[in-house]
Amino acid sequence: MNGVGKGLTVAWINDYLDLYNYAKALGDEAWQADILETLRLHDVSIRREEQAAVREQLWRQFDALNLRLLELYARLREADSGESAEELQGQIWALKVERIRLTNRICSSRRESGAKTARRNVRP
Repeated sequence: MNGVGKGLTVAWINDYLDLYNYAKALGDEAWQADILETLRLHDVSIRREEQAAVREQLWRQFDALNLRLLELYARLREADSGESAEELQGQIWALKVERIRLTNRICSSRRESGAKTARRNVRP
């Protein structure tokens, strides 16, 4: 684990210890037990939080890329010369390839974390 990861782990554990002390001060034994279980499984919990942060960043990149594509399509509609249209189409193509790469990374991160897909089975 690198220095940053170790520092985040220590901060995470300290936060949960503070919560445990607060639960103890309140006399909430069920909450104390939940916190202790979370602390016992801290590696899993921290990994889930890290994976969620990575997925969130990937989705932000995906959204920014889609906005850039929309801008390029608007410019393409207004393009008057063949040369600028070809240049814009090249940029659009590159962004579409990048979007596919991002989509694959998002799907891969979901599989790694065991996250369920957005599509759910709905019963009538």
